[in-house]
Amino acid sequence: MKTYVMSDIHGREDAYFDMLEQIGFDDFGKRDKLYIIGDVVDRGVGGIRILQHIMKNKDKIELLMGNHELMMLQAIENNDYTLWMYNGGLVTYEHFIALPKRRRAELRVFLEGCKYRKTVVANGKKYYLVHGRPYLPATKTQGAMSYGIYSMPLQDQTIWDKMRIWYQLENQTVVFGHVCTKKYDEDVDNKEHYEIYEYENMIGIDCGCAYTDGKGRLGCLCLHTGERYYSTFVVTEI
Repeated sequence: MKTYVMSDIHGREDAYFDMLEQIGFDDFGKRDKLYIIGDVVDRGVGGIRILQHIMKNKDKIELLMGNHELMMLQAIENNDYTLWMYNGGLVTYEHFIALPKRRRAELRVFLEGCKYRKTVVANGKKYYLVHGRPYLPATKTQGAMSYGIYSMPLQDQTIWDKMRIWYQLENQTVVFGHVCTKKYDEDVDNKEHYEIYEYENMIGIDCGCAYTDGKGRLGCLCLHTGERYYSTFVVTEI
């Protein structure tokens, strides 16, 4: 059995399918699993196609909610597209409305069913998977960030807030995305590309697939073996 995690694909289907080939997705056994911890859509052109691939393979892939999936859902439900468009949602919207009505409804139901967090065990070690940061009482997070995050429901805060050292959990390693690992890695200026970041009980796996500076790429981590994979497609445009 092997368990893989990746995040923040942001419509880069070239990087996504390259990664699936690297980890041998077509040869997955019944117990092998890939968790994508949010932000499949927006900025790049392939977000809807990636979602459709996940839906067709939901026995092998589980998508957790990211803030971009939530923005998409809320925009559709409330008929207010301002926030979503501001955050790179136009290309996803254009591909979404081009779908037949039945396909749009199926995709919406699928997204509504995405969980916000997941605990998995690999080699006897617990991993807490979440897009932004763990679900914590307001007293432990209040005042750590502005931008109206703390007016949101606690569940939504977990995908909008960023991971911090004091959000670590005892006896669990938090695996998160949302913020590129360059924001955590002090040596990033000396590295050719952004890498998976690990510190104590936290692992960041957003390696900048939405960045266009030539250092961004898609990262993937195997929780059972510790192997790290990176897309061969370096992002220079999106």
